[in-house]
Amino acid sequence: MNQEELYLQTVYWKDIRDKVFATNPDFARLVDELDPGKDYPLYLAKYRYGDVIVDRGVCRLPTPETGKLVLEADNEIPLDIQKGLEYCAPKFPAGIVLDNSIQICLTPKIASYMPWFRYKKGTIFALWKYLHPKMTYHPAKIFTITAGANPILMTPPICDANFHKYLRLKYGLSNLPLPKTLADHWLIFKAIVNTKAAKCDWSLPLLYFSNNWVKKFSGDDPVWLKISHYLFKRVYIHSDFWRNKKYIDYAFSCAQANRNLRPNPYIVDTAKHLFMLSLGEADGFVPAIDNDAAPIDLLQKIYLEDYGLRRYIPTIFVSDSFSLQNERPVYYSLTHPTTLEFSPKARKFENHIYDLRELKHVMGRIIDEIKSGRLGFEDTPIIDTIGKVKFDYFHIRKDIFYEIRMTKEMANEDPNLTKTLVPTKNKLFAYTGEFVRSCVRVSVV
Repeated sequence: MNQEELYLQTVYWKDIRDKVFATNPDFARLVDELDPGKDYPLYLAKYRYGDVIVDRGVCRLPTPETGKLVLEADNEIPLDIQKGLEYCAPKFPAGIVLDNSIQICLTPKIASYMPWFRYKKGTIFALWKYLHPKMTYHPAKIFTITAGANPILMTPPICDANFHKYLRLKYGLSNLPLPKTLADHWLIFKAIVNTKAAKCDWSLPLLYFSNNWVKKFSGDDPVWLKISHYLFKRVYIHSDFWRNKKYIDYAFSCAQANRNLRPNPYIVDTAKHLFMLSLGEADGFVPAIDNDAAPIDLLQKIYLEDYGLRRYIPTIFVSDSFSLQNERPVYYSLTHPTTLEFSPKARKFENHIYDLRELKHVMGRIIDEIKSGRLGFEDTPIIDTIGKVKFDYFHIRKDIFYEIRMTKEMANEDPNLTKTLVPTKNKLFAYTGEFVRSCVRVSVV
């Protein structure tokens, strides 16, 4: 087995420099000035789609030859790599995403994944704790990290027992359960694409920093000062929203009081989340139009040819953040809620069209209050953002009060909903699918 095929190996800057430069040229140029040698090893780890890299704060490394995931202290991990990662064991090492993406999830309960952010290629991750190594408020044990998107959601229904049985037989997965909820899609997709029959070539290469790198990042060595400043600045900028969130929460409460709003707490949590989505500070969902999040082309091919989707386009949603710059709409689904705060619902029965009406009312009143100037947010990004975004509310059924739009209209305004990475003919957008049947779209005005 040659080095290119290894799942875990020690490398040095001269070996990996070009790959880093291709994804993060600013960081690579700063390291070039230092020209670190053999005293500064790096560790190149390759993961398969769906691998759980960090399970509730505990990191797992692939064994060099088989890629089996084990703890960092496992005897199948070379001793020099174990020693080089002593600064983090058993937690996640700091490093760089070299290709595709990793999904950061919160795990509020067993077998539950709440998407936090998806870090794409070029992202330097896990810096907060190591740049400020004293006691931190960062609770590592609530985080789970996977290779590629999680959750990942097929829009058309894929729960036909006979069609699913054919997938089980073709891919040798006799125990593959029929998906009962949207949360099951990730488990099924990763099981299928990681079989030999699928011939999947999607992989996630991560470059981990060793002890000596991290010590220099957080130390006072004048030779490393420029790169330390670069990293601290990145962390500081990216934490701006969270350092000031208490003011946003205060403004939100003031807006409710000033407008005499007494909504269901569940609606308030959802409204807060939509504001965070519009600011790019929480992930919503987008239709996948490339393979960065998962082997999308392979999954679409499998569900068209092997599962036998006949009527609908195999639109797949993955988590992503909203940005005013790329103008790509982001979606939030009431049937698959992913709020970071989740108060119990005031009603035991579900009436999503009623919830959408109430949500639209609350969002409108709060936006009006923020724009009024009474809350003092004129010089913040919030004012700039709410003037440039719009929130559209969709439901599968016609609203008798004409406040909520029908999901069949969605694809007319977002061409990404009907884009696929494999050819499709005479198929429709699955506007009756569970994820989109009751949702909110955040887009640029």
